[in-house]
Amino acid sequence: MSWSYAAGQTVTQLWNGTVSQSGAQVTVTNVSYNAAIPTGANAAFGFNGSTPGSDPVPTAFTLNGTVCTGGAATPIPPETPATPTPPPTTTPPGGSGAREKINLNRSWRFIRVDLSGAQNPDLNDSTWVPVALPHDFDAPYDVGGTTNGQSFHVGVGWYRRHLTVPTS
Repeated sequence: MSWSYAAGQTVTQLWNGTVSQSGAQVTVTNVSYNAAIPTGANAAFGFNGSTPGSDPVPTAFTLNGTVCTGGAATPIPPETPATPTPPPTTTPPGGSGAREKINLNRSWRFIRVDLSGAQNPDLNDSTWVPVALPHDFDAPYDVGGTTNGQSFHVGVGWYRRHLTVPTS
């Protein structure tokens, strides 16, 4: 994926990809673990950036060399927290190697305070913010706020994810 910045912005840190920037032109390419994306699947990357002043929207987006000309897609609503899945009612045959794949980057809950008892499994975390990993500890608390995103929170926060491990 590539895009152009108009006001001297730079990508300072990127995850789930490799970034190269020459002047205003930014290009992000895959890393080894997300090089092949099956049909119907998706891949995502994230980054932090800096700007010398104004921060207009980037332009000239391309994907695999094809210019992106479409309008904005309907946003996908955030994933709702999953309730723990009960163990399967049938046991896979012994030695079958049956496995269940679970995306552990989704369905996390986050709170940016040091909450007494947060380590207890039965704590009600329903009011915590739903997040996916990787997650920016400061977002959305100081994005362009009073410190213009130049200050980072130093302190304690809690992440939780509910997961039921089958007995077999």
